[in-house]
Amino acid sequence: MKRLTWLILLTALPWLIAGCGKGKETTADKGRQEVGKQEVKKADDMDMKSLTMESIQKEGKVQEVAPGTVQITPERQQLIGVKIGNVEMKPLEKVIRTVGRVDYDEKRIVTVSLKIGGWIEDLYVDFTGRFVRKGEPLLTIYSPELVSTQEEYLVALQAKKSLTKSPFPEVARSGSSLVESAKRRLKLWDITDEEIQKLEESGKSKKTLTLYSPFSGFVLEKSAYKGMNVMPGMALYKLADLSIV
Repeated sequence: MKRLTWLILLTALPWLIAGCGKGKETTADKGRQEVGKQEVKKADDMDMKSLTMESIQKEGKVQEVAPGTVQITPERQQLIGVKIGNVEMKPLEKVIRTVGRVDYDEKRIVTVSLKIGGWIEDLYVDFTGRFVRKGEPLLTIYSPELVSTQEEYLVALQAKKSLTKSPFPEVARSGSSLVESAKRRLKLWDITDEEIQKLEESGKSKKTLTLYSPFSGFVLEKSAYKGMNVMPGMALYKLADLSIV
């Protein structure tokens, strides 16, 4: 019986010794862990006090941000092409490239035509694309009707001088009415007062009529040619002011 008891004690003794040693090690480990945690906490507290924005960015530590702030990783920033710069006050501008068509302003296009028929003798503006100024001569035209009207005007002037000497007022006034009628016809054909004055001074009718540009602009279309027979109302030039398009 005694032998059996000693045998059991000898068998269980290693287990008892191992259990006691393990308990001591566990208690020692727990003590060391608690001390380590306290030291880490103190170190963290000291680090947080000494941290600056630069140190956080350098060390890559996480920082608290305001609500609504968007954070993008450096890899994502490089992928989407984020650029960082200083905040400046400047007007917002954006360049828009598109396709369009530049055309003439219809309110700045003039068609030049004659109010009398005849033949073009001299052509001063003889190609499209040329720039002409207002009052610049475009062409000269020979018109038998124009020549006869000038002759009528000169005759009316001579008659007026003779009739003004008449003792009868009605006869004197008739001479003035003939002159005004012939002069009105010349003006209807765009004969200027200056040209009529020259006609009165010279006393001789002109064979040709000079057509002047009524507008400053570029020649878009030209249908006039030297020696061409033209009719009243025929479009000879189309001019456009390209200062505004």
